[in-house]
Amino acid sequence: MKRAILILIILFSLNAIGQDKKATESQNHWFLEAEKDVDSFNIREAFYAYQFSYKMLPNNELGKKAKTLSDSLRRILRKELIKDLTGNWKLKIYGRIKSESDRNHYERLGKFLKIRNDSIFYYKNRVRLILNKPKSIQKIEFCDLETTFPHYADITHENNKIWSYHIDSTMKRLIIEENGELSKDGKSRSWVGSHPSGYTYYRIK
Repeated sequence: MKRAILILIILFSLNAIGQDKKATESQNHWFLEAEKDVDSFNIREAFYAYQFSYKMLPNNELGKKAKTLSDSLRRILRKELIKDLTGNWKLKIYGRIKSESDRNHYERLGKFLKIRNDSIFYYKNRVRLILNKPKSIQKIEFCDLETTFPHYADITHENNKIWSYHIDSTMKRLIIEENGELSKDGKSRSWVGSHPSGYTYYRIK
């Protein structure tokens, strides 16, 4: 994650100086870093590094190669993500539900969710979860539209809101954060870049 933040900082810096020798050197550097990460089976960091290499000079030969490789790793990361997310989850409510956005989220989606290979099922309460009577069903559709920062875990919901799904190293805690909105024509997206509102779920049997 630290490298991803560093990538973002350097990207802004290089945008200011343009496509010059420094950009070429940085592109080569991050491509080599990505290769090292692949050799170390660090797929996530390799994805970020390939993306950074691509965004330095997207139209040259190395940039196009980096894009192809990053797209391949993105598919792998998404398959792993769905595998990790598969299961039943309960929303963690911290204290009283005070904010209108949290109340709307709870009322619209419910307190429990079940994630399967291609869908997310929302349940109002545990009884409905046990009886498998979801309040709503959301197909898993990843958002491929680019932002300044590379993403692979963004899922577009039916209301065009984009949410990022992250599970911690214990595999027991899921954090879902708002990460922008898809335009009506589906050709562009906004991006929530700082302290997005999020919801925490814990894995249950």
